[in-house]
Amino acid sequence: MKEDLGEFTEKPNFPIDSIAISYSHSENRHYAVANFKQSKTEITFIFYKNNNNLIRILTREKSPIDEEVSYINSFYVENNKIFYEKNFVTTNETKGSIKKDYEFYQFNKALEARVLKGVSLEIYKELEKMIN
Repeated sequence: MKEDLGEFTEKPNFPIDSIAISYSHSENRHYAVANFKQSKTEITFIFYKNNNNLIRILTREKSPIDEEVSYINSFYVENNKIFYEKNFVTTNETKGSIKKDYEFYQFNKALEARVLKGVSLEIYKELEKMIN
């Protein structure tokens, strides 16, 4: 966005999608499964807590072409802010070596790590409201 003119220099392309979320929780973990209806993407969120403080968020998206392959984001949290992240593709170990390519396995490009950071924290806030 140009600051001096207040207008867009390029149009952002972010598809609008609706999300259905189911969840469960235990003392130190919240589990949420988000189904993005338009893109037909399912992402599992696991929120890890220590002494009622959120310390880690794990997201898992299964590949639509190979259910044994998942894209994982691991976000480490302190004072409700993400301070470190790690992203990787995982597979069933019996398959041996595979091409670890985000696009090859057709993961949802709109749900990259920076988007999931914000979505994760918002889902967590809503879960905490429901539980408390």
